[in-house]
Amino acid sequence: MNSQKPKTIHFWNRASCRLLHEYKSIKENEEEINFKIINFSEIWFNKLRKRLIRKNIDHPYFHKCLQDFFKIWFSSSIKTQREKNQELYSNLGNINLYSLSHAICCGLIPQNFHNRNMPLIDFINKKEFAPNRRWLSYDYIKRHDSAREIALWIKKNISKFYEGKPCLVIDYAGGNGEWSIHLSRFLKQMNLDKKVFIIVKEINKGMIKEGKEKIKANKFTNIIFFNSSIEIPFDSIRDKLPRKLKSSPVIASISSYTMGALPRNIISDAIIEMHNSLSKGGKCIIWDFADQNDDIISFLTKTKIKGIIYQITRIICKKPLYLCYKNWDHSIDHIGLSADILKSREIKFSSKWFISTCTIIPLFCIGKKVVSLNIPGYVERTLQYIKK
Repeated sequence: MNSQKPKTIHFWNRASCRLLHEYKSIKENEEEINFKIINFSEIWFNKLRKRLIRKNIDHPYFHKCLQDFFKIWFSSSIKTQREKNQELYSNLGNINLYSLSHAICCGLIPQNFHNRNMPLIDFINKKEFAPNRRWLSYDYIKRHDSAREIALWIKKNISKFYEGKPCLVIDYAGGNGEWSIHLSRFLKQMNLDKKVFIIVKEINKGMIKEGKEKIKANKFTNIIFFNSSIEIPFDSIRDKLPRKLKSSPVIASISSYTMGALPRNIISDAIIEMHNSLSKGGKCIIWDFADQNDDIISFLTKTKIKGIIYQITRIICKKPLYLCYKNWDHSIDHIGLSADILKSREIKFSSKWFISTCTIIPLFCIGKKVVSLNIPGYVERTLQYIKK
């Protein structure tokens, strides 16, 4: 990699170094099958990487990140730690190994493939693998696209709600406001930033502090943070809003990758709160990682051939790299539980399924095209409805 590599890849390099540092303190038994898998993977990836570099093919994942991740994740001591502390990992989300494995597994996708539903085997232009090309993380793409979708819906429906008072969008457990910042940018482009304010409910004070610094640095004026648990009724904090917003309608309730981190007994209260806070005609959207087996017929019907390939791959490979993170973390299907709660309250909703790409592995070149293997990552499910 040369000095032209983009910031995203710098982050992946740092994550890789931290993973390797963690691994140095782990004593691995060389006779274990996991150790043999690590060795085989490293040898194979290094050979492939050297061959591709000779063809002027560069890729962020071959900068030792993937190999180092194998070392950490397949190590027996970390595996035991995951199994014993699954609930702790799911709820805190700030443990070193958790955070780094999340970063590695979220995947990097070429910027020009922003809205592309990539097949298992793909033909990608060779220029996308140049050292100075920008690759985006899947997390960024998901937040960007979902925020744009909501912004377009607001633009189309704002006249139904706006009566001289600004409208509200509530981002439940919104963390440091990354999704809300995307939405705010789109609203500003549509000249709606004075008509729509975004309320970020977040219980983690550290996240709120980080979020406030971001919006101050970028001069966002329509994002407001509240230190509040997700299930606390929004009406109970309305009095703390600026006067012009105290009686504003809530036109959208959003939960982004939140339900999977909540204890089961809180999810029901959170779903009910999101529904109750919403004004009539407002839109509720909940998305999170899912277990496709919770509703396998719906999953295969919506995802078709890609879903069938994913299911077969999972059966054959059991728990390799691209299944070990998200599926154990969300082995209790919280988004499925959310769907059950909506059904029990007779709320009709639509459901979308999506299979992310964990990583793109370039295999060989044919002219100006690179034949690539797109390894499927994890399954997501989105629930959405309009309040009647």
